[in-house]
Amino acid sequence: MFVGEPGVVRKSTSAGYGQRTIEAMNRNLTVTSPAYVNFGPDSGSHVAVIDKMAKVVDGSIALFTGEFGTIVSTSPEDTYVFLTKMFDSDGTAEKYEHSTRGSGNAVIKRSSLNIIGCTTPDWMLENTGYMTGGGFAARTVFIFEKKKRASHLFYKGIGPSVADLDKMEKALAKDLARIGNIKGEAVPETDELAEEMEEWYQKYDSLPPEKGGETFKARKHVHVLRTCMTLSLCERDDLIITKAHFEESKRLLTLVEKGLARGLAQIGRNPHAALLYKVLDYIEANGPVKKGIVSAYFFKDISPEGISSIYEVLKACGEIEELIAEGTLRIKKKG
Repeated sequence: MFVGEPGVVRKSTSAGYGQRTIEAMNRNLTVTSPAYVNFGPDSGSHVAVIDKMAKVVDGSIALFTGEFGTIVSTSPEDTYVFLTKMFDSDGTAEKYEHSTRGSGNAVIKRSSLNIIGCTTPDWMLENTGYMTGGGFAARTVFIFEKKKRASHLFYKGIGPSVADLDKMEKALAKDLARIGNIKGEAVPETDELAEEMEEWYQKYDSLPPEKGGETFKARKHVHVLRTCMTLSLCERDDLIITKAHFEESKRLLTLVEKGLARGLAQIGRNPHAALLYKVLDYIEANGPVKKGIVSAYFFKDISPEGISSIYEVLKACGEIEELIAEGTLRIKKKG
């Protein structure tokens, strides 16, 4: 789930790269190919998703939702229960049945549902109970971004050319078709690596979670294993997980976890939580900056008492420092 302020980070654009590459692969395949990817609806409700999955022979579809709310808003409680169920590949996932008065029974065999969704912190705040308060959050990898990683008005001479990108897309589509025909179980390269992975899990499982990342921690080992499998598939056909895959998977998921702690902190019950990081970002971008200027900038969103509380919290946790003589705030230098 890509999460960021509207118009600031390119959520839908990022998701669109994946969808476009899969569509390029599909053009060279028949619908009966094991590698063919069936797309689900990008709006409606979980019932529309169920109907589509029931019509697909292998019960697998992919959802690319530029606005995740368009899928879950119609009947949120039922939809989140359904999405959570689709994640868990237990015995009951071999056959999923859904009955409606109008459509009768829809039966999905060996269901497999993959989602790339996009949303905003404000939307998550409005739907906190569903998005972060239950099993759905534990099964979702939230990618929080606060700013663009690259920003140019014109991209001529920057990065690959259009011709290079087209060539890359064709090569990736060819690779995906090959990956889609691989069958079997992914396994660690050696018994020693398997023991190391087990030791990591036991140690990690006993550590306290990051504040705000409690639900993610409950499934981090699953996300790490699936990322290991993905990294293996990106470079080899034998379904072997190497130590390099394991180390890179841990690194990537740790980055996600750090962003998650900050991102979900903005979606807490404290009405000032969302503004705390915005104030911090403002001071970082403009500091040293007069307290009065910061207070005036955020005046329409928060009372003087409220922003004073934010200053105290940021100072207490060592994020900013106040230069008393000048009455200014700045980011506190680490170390």
